[in-house]
Amino acid sequence: AHARCVANLRLAEYMGQLQAQLKGRLTSPEALSARRVAEHRRSDLDESVQEEARLKQLITTYRTLQKERKSTGGRASSSAGRSSTANNQSASGATSQGRFSNQPSDVQRKAREANEEDEKAWLASYNAVRRHISVLRKEVDMDENEWARAHAAFKEYLSTSLKHYRMALSAGPSLGPQLRSVFRVVSLWFNHMSDPEVNSQMTAMVMEVPTYKWIPLTYQLSSRLGARPGANPDATNPSQQDPLSLPSQLSASQSQSGRRSPTSISQRSHSH
Repeated sequence: AHARCVANLRLAEYMGQLQAQLKGRLTSPEALSARRVAEHRRSDLDESVQEEARLKQLITTYRTLQKERKSTGGRASSSAGRSSTANNQSASGATSQGRFSNQPSDVQRKAREANEEDEKAWLASYNAVRRHISVLRKEVDMDENEWARAHAAFKEYLSTSLKHYRMALSAGPSLGPQLRSVFRVVSLWFNHMSDPEVNSQMTAMVMEVPTYKWIPLTYQLSSRLGARPGANPDATNPSQQDPLSLPSQLSASQSQSGRRSPTSISQRSHSH
């Protein structure tokens, strides 16, 4: 039992060191700068996708208008004279306008006023934007995958560290390293109270670790548990008046964080 306790403590400390090192890298100026660059790439990608859609709509609208104009003009010239052709072309314009009335007005206007040179310029821009999007999408995917892997590793290190601390603290009589590790556990908890996995680990720890092992943290925890802004701490925090009520406060804090509150370990103190 002693060997298992020591092994769990070492594993917990090792995972805690990995977590601390990774946290330092994720919050370093270099990492924050890289994150800003990644966000800029994502914004650039979104804008490029919108520009690609705009150019595609311009080209499609222009080509459709040209086909309809040629088709209407050809039928008119074979059946009537020049005056009749002009009238048919005017009618064709009205028909085309009705067909594209659901499109943005600037697209309709540009497509109607464009010529072959404009179409060539749009095609060149469209192909350039597509190439730019292809490169950007790969870079954005790499950035997001790297960030996701780093955060997954961070959560894994943190959860594994707490799990081994729980296994060490719940085993056998108290050892010097055991009691010192309690401070580290509570520090991790307070730094990550919004993480459901951390709260789950702490709930299991409160259920399994003997009550007396929490006593050294009485005064350190009492100012953080049960206090309300602007209220008298002595009136709202019973642990200020009775240090031995800390386990009940610890259990109640788990309930406040949105988790189901475990049975108060103060009720289990008689069994240890």
